[in-house]
Amino acid sequence: GFIVLQWIHNYYVLSSEEIRYITGIVFKEEKNYSLKNIESLSYEQGIFGRIFHYGDVKIFSPTLKQDLLLTEISHPSIVLGKIKNLLNEKKNESPLIIRK
Repeated sequence: GFIVLQWIHNYYVLSSEEIRYITGIVFKEEKNYSLKNIESLSYEQGIFGRIFHYGDVKIFSPTLKQDLLLTEISHPSIVLGKIKNLLNEKKNESPLIIRK
């Protein structure tokens, strides 16, 4: 159904420079967030998130003046580690694609 297609067509593309959030089936929308000057990274999981291995990843940047929240991410602790690796490498590595 539509919900599954909508879920499949919501994803994040992470590189050492930015996060791109892409959504849409017929009409695509893309939002870009710079990863310069990141102050903190964290993740949250509720009880069901711990059971079913999903949660939210929070990225705080002073330029946004708020948390950038990546929601309903599979294995958020692993994703958080991959984001840290991307930020530490600062090379033109392959971007990381995360489906919601």
